[in-house]
This record gives sequence, C-alpha cells and structure tokens, in this order.
Amino acid sequence: GTMVQIWMHPTYRRALISFNLSSIPSNSVINNAGLCGNSSASGFLIAVYPGLVPWIEGTKNAATAAAGEPTWDWRQYNTVAWGAAGGLAGTDYNANNETSNVSTNYHTLTCFSIPVMVQSWVSNPDNNFGAWLIRTDGVAGYFAFESSEATDVSSRPYLQVTYSPPANTAPNNPAPTIRSVDGSNSTS
Repeated sequence: GTMVQIWMHPTYRRALISFNLSSIPSNSVINNAGLCGNSSASGFLIAVYPGLVPWIEGTKNAATAAAGEPTWDWRQYNTVAWGAAGGLAGTDYNANNETSNVSTNYHTLTCFSIPVMVQSWVSNPDNNFGAWLIRTDGVAGYFAFESSEATDVSSRPYLQVTYSPPANTAPNNPAPTIRSVDGSNSTS
C-alpha cells in the first residue's frame, strides 16, 4: 500500500507483510530470523502466522482497491475472497502462530523470532506467502508498525536472517546475515 503505517486492531484490522528471500540458497539452514518493526504503542500482544495463500501488496491508501489487490473481504479484490472476512485461520493463514510478542514502548523496536517460518520459505520458495500479524490481546485500540512507505528508512520493518549456506557454496566462511527491507536484500 501507500500508508506509512501498518495498522492492526483485534477485530477488524490485520497486517500482511512479505520479504523476498531469493538471495538465500534454497538448501541453506536458517540459524536465526527476526521480523522487527518500529511500534506505535505499548502493551499490545501481536502474533505472527505464516500465510497459506498468495496475495499482492495494494497500492491504495483509504481508496477503493484495484482489481487483484487485497482488502478485508477480498484476497484479490472483487474476484477471489478470503476464506472469511479478514482471513480464515487454517485457510488463509496457518491456524498456529509461530510466535507472539508484546510491544514494549512507543516508537521502539518490537521483534518476533520466526526461524521456522523463514526456513519453510527458503526451502519452499513457492510457498512464501508472507506473514500475517494479528493482534490477539482483545484490547480496544489500534497498534501500528511503520510500513515500507515510512519516510524514515530506519523505521521500516525488516527481516534479519542468519543462515548457513550449503557446504559446497561457501566453504570456510562464517554464516552470513541478510537484512531485507522493502523486499530488497543486503548481506553483511
């Protein structure tokens, strides 16, 4: 989308996020992976679920979706619905969350450890349908992460992955780390 924040509410707003991991060899072993975002509030419980169906990022901000873009009711606007409004556990996203975390402070980093999810995406790239971030606390009010559209690049969500490449691709090298922001990759 074009919003500078990804909003979540326990009953009617969920966040979808994805990263391009194609620079990681598919037979690598994921040692660690963390999804991090700059939070807008403290005390909210957010759970991260692997997506089960493909979707694309929308291009609208408070406007009618274009054909194919996701909305609360549509995985692909006006043609393919989610399993239920807002997505259906077990159909649109995995019924079991990989992790959850409580946001701690306003405008601080909230991170989620998701190595199993990232290993699945790397091992089976065709099944990388991103992650669903869902508020599970039931508390009224909104929670937001800065989005990939945030003007301050350092506030954008990122995925940091440490992995061991296959033995035949990088002998005698330490495990590389990849940090992906906005789907672009940088390796250190």
